[in-house]
Amino acid sequence: MNTKTLSLALSTVLFFLLLSSCGTKVVDSKKTFNSNSQTINKEYFQEYKEHLKNLEKGVLTEEALPIFKSYIKELFNIEINDTEYLTISYLKSRGDCWYDNYANINSKQAKINADKLKQQIVSDLVFAHYDNKKSTYSTKDEKKLLYSLFNKNYEACDFTIVIDKAGRYYFKASHFNPEIANAMVFALKKEHAL
Repeated sequence: MNTKTLSLALSTVLFFLLLSSCGTKVVDSKKTFNSNSQTINKEYFQEYKEHLKNLEKGVLTEEALPIFKSYIKELFNIEINDTEYLTISYLKSRGDCWYDNYANINSKQAKINADKLKQQIVSDLVFAHYDNKKSTYSTKDEKKLLYSLFNKNYEACDFTIVIDKAGRYYFKASHFNPEIANAMVFALKKEHAL
């Protein structure tokens, strides 16, 4: 086996390992957030706190928020004002990553995994990517607006944003994880009930 074939095989295996690490468990009904009482189920509290480690909070500026909302409508046909929270899983440039993070972006299995993830999230979930690569599940960030608004220059191949319609958000530099994304949504709900 030549070096190029071996490299492609390793990249494929890594990609599927990363996707499978996202899990296939559906959100447990005991882990739901009660927005009326602003409480989190005691059983979930410790796990929730663990998931909120290493997150960054932010707020889009008054100038950036309408541009962001318009761009999300253009890219994903989602009206932010009609949804409480939006989760964005973002795949950074291949040049920003230590492995070929785009190796399987056009695979049927990647699409199946993305659809499973959408069932596990308590908000709308979209996938976006930086590079000019066709994808079965992700949309190219044509204007690089999502990258310019949210990239924090971490040495991570991807990041997750959970944002509300007021532009308040949580940021996590890491591979997408549905439990962490849900904890980010719950944290926004707890801090800023809409």
